[in-house]
Amino acid sequence: MKQWRRTAPAVLAALILAAAFLTQRGGKTEPAGMEATVTETAATKAAGSETAGTEPAKTKPDSKTIPTRPESGISETGPLTSDFSAVAANIMESEARRRQEETEALGRAALPQLSDAEKELLDRLYHYMKWRDLAQAAELMNGNAEPLRKLLDVTFSGKKYLYRERDESEEGPGVCLEELTADTSGTGLILTRPDTAFFGEFSGGKPEGNCLAVQAAAIGQPRYTYADGIWKSGRMDGGGSSGYCLCGAPAGDGLAGIRKTGVYDDNLLDGNFTYMAESGEGETWSWQMRAAKGVTVIDGRWRADAAHGQYQLPADGQPKYIFTIDMDRTADAVWRNLIRWDE
Repeated sequence: MKQWRRTAPAVLAALILAAAFLTQRGGKTEPAGMEATVTETAATKAAGSETAGTEPAKTKPDSKTIPTRPESGISETGPLTSDFSAVAANIMESEARRRQEETEALGRAALPQLSDAEKELLDRLYHYMKWRDLAQAAELMNGNAEPLRKLLDVTFSGKKYLYRERDESEEGPGVCLEELTADTSGTGLILTRPDTAFFGEFSGGKPEGNCLAVQAAAIGQPRYTYADGIWKSGRMDGGGSSGYCLCGAPAGDGLAGIRKTGVYDDNLLDGNFTYMAESGEGETWSWQMRAAKGVTVIDGRWRADAAHGQYQLPADGQPKYIFTIDMDRTADAVWRNLIRWDE
């Protein structure tokens, strides 16, 4: 029965078109007498005038002779055919619109149904990431690892979803879910792991444009790693910064965080960049360095300390603070974005 309901409009449209076609073929040329059915012939007029008591066949004052076309056998009965075509077109258009509405309804029904607790978690994370409160975002992920794992594995069934604000054409308040596919394009939040969130612009199913990524870690002292800048096909590719921050003061003389700012090429720093470190008391130091596809360029500003197997570079304006790199690591691509989209 459901199949008949779906196909009935199309069948009706086909029948109407067939009727229109048959109506058109009503003017098909026959060997004799066909022209007399359309208009009076000279012979009919003559017979009418010579036969007593017989009225000649009359045509309406405004009627016109529509000659048949022997080569095709189809007469031009335009107005009737146009009416049938218009009805058929309307039926087919209505059927196409109905099918589109059914498809959209199925798509909405297929979206995961969030519990109140899950929606609250996503709303809070969306807010923190949008307003770049990375410490709060990391604290939320570190403190809700199990609920977020259930959200990804059970509610989302392992798929990625874009949590975004509705546009003007969509009904309903606030934000909504949209499954991430190769055709997805928009701005919002995507949770890739219980400890990793991306917020920004997406296209082709990946970060594309301005995007911020945060990855929380609770092993030892809680901290978070971040990557903020221009992305292309899911990798940092343009100007930006990456680094880490501790959640709270460091132990002893440890660093509270570091930041690497420059131009990234396929997730690797390339060219001049600034490396900045911060102490637990808020004091900062910076170094101007250079990398070639993530590999440290050792120039004349570095001094070799063969006894310790290191190269050393004094901080800008603060020579007592030294950045060191082991000589056996100078060929390694150490300057990179550590948050991967496709892991």
